[in-house]
Amino acid sequence: MTTIPVTLANGRSISFEVRTGLAGPPLFLFSVRKCGSSIVNKIVRAVAHANNCNYVDVSGSFFKANILPKDYRFDEGLLPILHGGNIYGGFRAMVPALRVSPLFRESPKLLLIRDPRDALVSEYFSNAYSHPIPQTTDGHDEVKQQMKLQRETALAMPLEKYVVHRAPGMKLSMMEYRKVFKDPGTTLLKYEDYIFDKRSLMLVIAEKFRWHVDEDLIRRILEWADIRPEHENPTAFIRKVTPGDHREKLSAETISALNKILRPVLRLYNYPR
Repeated sequence: MTTIPVTLANGRSISFEVRTGLAGPPLFLFSVRKCGSSIVNKIVRAVAHANNCNYVDVSGSFFKANILPKDYRFDEGLLPILHGGNIYGGFRAMVPALRVSPLFRESPKLLLIRDPRDALVSEYFSNAYSHPIPQTTDGHDEVKQQMKLQRETALAMPLEKYVVHRAPGMKLSMMEYRKVFKDPGTTLLKYEDYIFDKRSLMLVIAEKFRWHVDEDLIRRILEWADIRPEHENPTAFIRKVTPGDHREKLSAETISALNKILRPVLRLYNYPR
């Protein structure tokens, strides 16, 4: 394993543990916030480990270091960490700087998405009650302060107002993946298809990345990954996993407003309008 330091244009530095000198392309798992990314990243990490592939939690590492997405997403100083034999994950938003690298353009990719209307409802409860807030890191608290502000904003707004307020940002996040989605090397994973069928999810992941999974590995992962709350708990990190939640939580008027804002996303990813 090689420690590769990254220094960003704003002067902040962070190091990543990466395997170097291995054959094959780097692998990528992308997602959007509140699309099941936490559990899918954990599953991918576990399957990668079983196949001796190093998992690099890119965005998670920046989060813990209190480095905001706006300070690294467009920074080409990140590119030296890209090497074959590693899978790069943790992304909740596209990192446009990656497109500069030929390694990225030629790599196999998974893109996890969800009905954006359900994602917005989930984001409200997460920001209001359960999303972890990092501690101050080496005197920096930028992410901590951002998360505290997001919590205050969510708690101060009713759900129906909040989702409309946040919809343009969700649209931007999902549309930024347009080129990745249309890349012939990308396989799309829809939350709705796999949240209750994680066995099939693992088989798709393994096929995409040419990994091996057997029944014993699947069983062991399902023991901790296949969580289905019997009752909704608004303050829990795993609040409710059932698709279509926005239809239960939002009025027809609010859904209509979301459909108008999110029309390009719904069309691109083939969600009903």
